[in-house]
Amino acid sequence: MKTRKAHPHLQPSNCVITHETFEDLPHRHQSPGPALAWPCPFITPAWLNAWWTHFGAGNRLQLLSVDQAQRPIGFVPLMLRDATARFCGGPDVCDDLDIAAVPDKATLVFQAVLTRLRDQGIQGLDLGRVRPDSLTHRALPALLKSRAIPYDCRQVDISFETSLPQTWQDYLARLNGKQRHEIRRKLRRLRAAGEVAYRVVTRPEEVDTALPTFYDLFRASRPEKAEFMNAKMAAFFKSLTVAMAQAGHLHLAFLELDHEPVATVLCFDYGHSRYLYNSGYDPRYRELSAGLLCKVYSLKHAIAAGCRRYDFLRGAEAYKRHLGGVEVPLYAYHLDLTI
Repeated sequence: MKTRKAHPHLQPSNCVITHETFEDLPHRHQSPGPALAWPCPFITPAWLNAWWTHFGAGNRLQLLSVDQAQRPIGFVPLMLRDATARFCGGPDVCDDLDIAAVPDKATLVFQAVLTRLRDQGIQGLDLGRVRPDSLTHRALPALLKSRAIPYDCRQVDISFETSLPQTWQDYLARLNGKQRHEIRRKLRRLRAAGEVAYRVVTRPEEVDTALPTFYDLFRASRPEKAEFMNAKMAAFFKSLTVAMAQAGHLHLAFLELDHEPVATVLCFDYGHSRYLYNSGYDPRYRELSAGLLCKVYSLKHAIAAGCRRYDFLRGAEAYKRHLGGVEVPLYAYHLDLTI
């Protein structure tokens, strides 16, 4: 690949870029100085390592740390194919992506990385599905406009989330009357059907035993879910859940009726938020709304655990609105680095 000279207007002063490995990253970013903001779990080393192991083939990995005055100010996980760079991660299993950075240094981090990519002969940068409050969306447009770098930004998807109050009753009070009535009615009907329990798995040593039940309920939910959870995807889910359990972020839970698992949620607790990553249920318990009520129990548990936000993640399923979710747009960027 042809290497070009650095663009003089992009060259930041005092910045050094280091190519990292997954093994070195956790130690490197424990150094003293202002803390990096890691906005979402999908860019943490544990998550990216699991994704790269199972889906990275055909790409070249670039985990870029940006230092200023010998202190880390940013981390940008990229993968390269041909002359295009992208955020490391795949759209099927990474709901939104971003960089990690000291918040007021995000523009400088992007400036340094864009310079590095141009020097490598990279012609395009595609950054898919970023939130409006992401470091990327807040820092990148002004930088690109100031440097006259052509780019396209458009909404490509939506996500849903809700802020969480301090108590379950406060949460119910925020719903409209119909939503509140339906949740209470369905909970009463489930409890009348038998003994109800919400069992949570958090420890790495529990994952091997719990995952087969999760797979069964996930695949049983819908034919497209059964197709999605093939052997390769199941291996990724196992690596991911173990890694996130080791990092203290796993919340894999089962709704049980008379000691029988009838529904499941796979969530991750990260940064005072609970992320609802995937779910499943036994269709035999559809009339009891087992799938929905497992999510309700997850919400209730998140409130009791002190979470401040419940992120339903990508997709426009109706239940997200019924549980108080508010729509969040997701954007994609394409940058032309040839000019």
